[in-house]
Amino acid sequence: MEKIVQFEISDEEFDKFECFSGVKWKINGEYSILFLADLMAFNELFNISSDDVLMTLNHYERGLNYSGTKSPSVFKRMPLKGLYHIHFYSPQYMTNNINIELGKNGLQDIISDVLDNYKDFPADKKAEIMTERAISDSLEFRREKVKMTGEWVIYAKYKGKNYYLCLARHSDDDYAIRKRIEKHCFDKFPFLKDILVPLEHS
Repeated sequence: MEKIVQFEISDEEFDKFECFSGVKWKINGEYSILFLADLMAFNELFNISSDDVLMTLNHYERGLNYSGTKSPSVFKRMPLKGLYHIHFYSPQYMTNNINIELGKNGLQDIISDVLDNYKDFPADKKAEIMTERAISDSLEFRREKVKMTGEWVIYAKYKGKNYYLCLARHSDDDYAIRKRIEKHCFDKFPFLKDILVPLEHS
């Protein structure tokens, strides 16, 4: 069972972070106080830089995808149906991307291939080739396929504009995400009540 961590953030800390992060000029979309709090929390708890998130959104808004992350998509099932999510990448997610790309036998296949085809190479050169193929090539292949994964920014689209609501991990419960959005985003963005189907109707 995952441990739930809670901490309080003062208005002064919010103001300092909002200024320091440059969120107001790095993205064009609107954002909630929950989004700002999550940027701070991900930095504090997971060592994820706010720039890893904000520059992903900056590039997305300009039709760019330098990190090779998966394309944004809409949630099609309750309780988040009608909202969108986009992946952001950080170096902390490198290992997961490598493991996904290599699959069950990928690393062993690389080792076997290098041992078979580079027999006359010194051991340190063989190790270098194995490392490059397992790490650098795996990451490059995922970028080229636009398959890089990380965690999510959840957002809404309304009248041609993006509204960034919160960050979330793949392991987070969808209903818990929905309740956080209802609690912290509905007052600032009341149109969300029209976008999201009421839970009692799901």
